[in-house]
Amino acid sequence: MVNSYVRNRTQPSIETLYKIASILDVDVDELLYSKNDIENIINKQ
Repeated sequence: MVNSYVRNRTQPSIETLYKIASILDVDVDELLYSKNDIENIINKQ
């Protein structure tokens, strides 16, 4: 299943994203954006 996400064949549901984020103890944003993207967003505010 994760392999399909990595290869961009399928995308996880919102519920699955929240479960993965919870298991990894990260925000969903960290799963969706690169570290550089997040830093750029924060710096623009």
